[in-house]
Amino acid sequence: MAVVHGFLNGIGRTVFPLVCTMLSFLVARVPTASLLKGPLGLDGIIWAVPVGWFIGLAYTAFAVRRYLKDPRTLS
Repeated sequence: MAVVHGFLNGIGRTVFPLVCTMLSFLVARVPTASLLKGPLGLDGIIWAVPVGWFIGLAYTAFAVRRYLKDPRTLS
């Protein structure tokens, strides 16, 4: 994910890595940690990190795929 974010930053599309990071943290990681804290305890909080990474990677892949189809669509 760091490589793809570097690619996007390098081509001047800095908003997508920012949004992706915020999305993976606020929308995926924090709620997942809250939900898994009860049944799994500390392990549930730890498992929330890769879930957040996966959500962020999925959004990043979407952004790069969209850019590769038509570079003019991203501004």
